[in-house]
Amino acid sequence: MGPARFHCATLLKFEDLVRQLRVAGSNLEESDVCAALSLTLPESFDPLMTALENLPENELTYELMKTRLLSDESKRLDRIHSNEEKPTAFAGDQRKKQGGEKFNGKCHGCGKRGHMKKDCRKKTNAHVATEPRSVVYMAGGRADECEGKQQCGKKVEFLLDSGASDHMVNTKQHFSSVEVLKQPVHIDVAKSGESLVAKESGVVSGMSNRGVMMHAKDVLYVPSLRDNLMSVKKLTKAGVEVIFNERYVTLKKDGETIGTAHMRGNLYVMEIAVQRANASLAEADSADLWHRRLGHISETGMAALMREKLVLGVSFKPEKIKFCDVCVLGKQSRDPFNGARDRATRPLERIHSDVCGPIEPASWEGHRYLVSFIDDYSHFAVVYLIRKKSEVFEKFKEFEAMATAACGTKISKLTIDQGREYFSNSQKTYYKEKGIQVEPTVAYSPQQNGVAERFNRTLIEKVRTMLIQSHAPKIVLV
Repeated sequence: MGPARFHCATLLKFEDLVRQLRVAGSNLEESDVCAALSLTLPESFDPLMTALENLPENELTYELMKTRLLSDESKRLDRIHSNEEKPTAFAGDQRKKQGGEKFNGKCHGCGKRGHMKKDCRKKTNAHVATEPRSVVYMAGGRADECEGKQQCGKKVEFLLDSGASDHMVNTKQHFSSVEVLKQPVHIDVAKSGESLVAKESGVVSGMSNRGVMMHAKDVLYVPSLRDNLMSVKKLTKAGVEVIFNERYVTLKKDGETIGTAHMRGNLYVMEIAVQRANASLAEADSADLWHRRLGHISETGMAALMREKLVLGVSFKPEKIKFCDVCVLGKQSRDPFNGARDRATRPLERIHSDVCGPIEPASWEGHRYLVSFIDDYSHFAVVYLIRKKSEVFEKFKEFEAMATAACGTKISKLTIDQGREYFSNSQKTYYKEKGIQVEPTVAYSPQQNGVAERFNRTLIEKVRTMLIQSHAPKIVLV
């Protein structure tokens, strides 16, 4: 049995327990969290913990401890892979046999014995335009085992194929450069008997799941291909050592692990964060895609982003957004309050504020509320996360100090609802001393504080629509 392992899942469970304790009112210090985590570790981590405990108390944080643990576990896995998998390493082209023994097998080219097909003197050029190039589509298993899981954001999945003669990609946007082939390449698909055609090839660059930048040249663009394929043959020719294991494959170059592929069904799948060096090669993304990426922003807001160039790297086709049922589910609200109001004529003349919460689940630090402050004149907004409503006063003073220093003027009016978090005796005294006129709304009419209410609603709608769209649990956004 090997040494005890420490998994990311252990950290997630630990963090969830800490979050629950803080929500329940436990005042956990950073040192308490670190001490509790150290008690959950197996003995194999004792040397690391000894080194961490020798750090000054003010330098030892949970984030540092977490980073060192994950780094140590990653190195530990590399050593295990290296020791256990060496006998099964794929050696690539073995042009010379050990001990100088002569090859006595049969040539698959001419049929004679004593040499391999790659050394056959009678072989013809396999890549001439008049003869189709034979490529095995899948080394084993079924391609549809990965169907529906091909892409995840900028990450692109590749099937590691020991039978494919070339790297092949089915999406043009993944290329950093593309050129048209002088002659189309015909690709025969094993098992299915299909024949595919590649008319273009190019370079694909991306970051591996081990943080190493990889560049693949002469990658075939095959739009009708179901899955992206990474050729083991091409990897070994490039000097990459391909180490197979029952559950994963490790790619190494010069002794360093550059990537790993994990078993899914009967296939090995590797994720690459593709980098597009020349964005003009790819067509602009659809407006619907950017609508979802930007938290289900409105058409008017998207048009303003493009027209005023407010965000770099955003490019989409000028088209009408399709009906979005997620927006309907996530943005329903009561009718607005249409009463007229005076608009501010200078910065900080009127500040709108509102508290939103309690929000479940609480954040890692135990925050369950957010309080916002919005300038009526410029619509400059600041949001603070708080654990209790009683912290609103401190956050207001913090906002006031920052805003008055930036604008060179004082706050004149504060528009708020009638929540008790704004009307403690100390707050009332503070408002009088600072000359701040408080404008509370009518009871049960939050629409009168429309600016702050709408701002908080916008934040919550973005979160809600993204959760509905992704089917993710709430905990991923806290």
